[in-house]
Amino acid sequence: MTQSLRDLYNSRLDAYNSLLDAQIATTSKGTQRQQLAALKFAPLKEGEISDGELRRRLRIQRLRLGSVLKVRAVELLRHAEPGVLHLSRYTVGLPYARIIEILKQEFPESEVSSACLRWYVSRINEEARDLGLHDVGLPQYRPRSRDTAYRAARLKRLTA
Repeated sequence: MTQSLRDLYNSRLDAYNSLLDAQIATTSKGTQRQQLAALKFAPLKEGEISDGELRRRLRIQRLRLGSVLKVRAVELLRHAEPGVLHLSRYTVGLPYARIIEILKQEFPESEVSSACLRWYVSRINEEARDLGLHDVGLPQYRPRSRDTAYRAARLKRLTA
């Protein structure tokens, strides 16, 4: 896993350093410029730093680059399965379990849960209400993994 974290870190490094360069260019004070310049990182090679330090640097990158995980999670929450309707009228979204699986592949260091996803949905709904919007852009139906497992077990009991 360390190799994949290092690859993730190195892949985000250009965007991270260019963001810092832009901040340095707009800062007029010399001490602030030096502090920002000290935050710049170089690409890592195998065995160069410990796993704890690598995770710390990934957290710093994520904070500087913004909540990339949240943006991706909201994008997946808004995704509706094209052409699939529930009860012939409700749009169908991805199940939370599938969204978590995708996010774990893209952000291996993350600890996202279904509670996090529900929190994002509640924030989306709250922002829509504050703006007076009727349609929040979320699918109206999301398959539940527990319901699917429960139905499969019940069907197995009934057929046995």
